Amino acid sequence: MPNPTSDGFLEQVKELRERSKEVLDDYFIVLVGGMITEEALPTYQARINGLEIFCDQTGVDDTPWSIWAKEWSAEENRHDDLLNRYLYLSGWVDMKQIEKTTHYLIRYGMVR
Repeated sequence: MPNPTSDGFLEQVKELRERSKEVLDDYFIVLVGGMITEEALPTYQARINGLEIFCDQTGVDDTPWSIWAKEWSAEENRHDDLLNRYLYLSGWVDMKQIEKTTHYLIRYGMVR
């Protein structure tokens, strides 16, 4: 990913956009789906916390399972951040529509 603090940031973004022209649309669909899934982590974390094995209703328990769930969520969040930046900088997807979709998913949870 381009380094926004480097002197050549704009050139790096241009290079990323040039390289992303070779990426098939099917791959962008998969990347967008992955990013939306990753961004819905609050829903998944709440669901995991409510499971009997975790019993972490407040999100601050220090049981091994609760610690694992929080670490898993943190790692998945890193994936989301990277995908989000790549898709944004590539310029090939409508980020506003992706954000709307993500908000709908989080808003309605896993029920619908």
